[in-house]
Amino acid sequence: MIYYIHLNPVLAKLVEKPEDWEYSNYKDWIGVSSYGLTDYKLRDQYFSSGSEYKLLVEEAIADKLMQKEMAESDLEY
Repeated sequence: MIYYIHLNPVLAKLVEKPEDWEYSNYKDWIGVSSYGLTDYKLRDQYFSSGSEYKLLVEEAIADKLMQKEMAESDLEY
């Protein structure tokens, strides 16, 4: 899904938040900006709003970071 693309820069520790990655259309997806290149049909097909999509992404980031921390702590034992 598209949120995987939006998560990549965060999980790679290139930025702290998806909206900080300048090469992403994430800000369009969450309704913060509109450069006219984003097709909202896909987003609107699965989410009621940009805010709902942003919540999904934030939850996914927290989950992925937690999984990563757990995996790293398992390696230390």
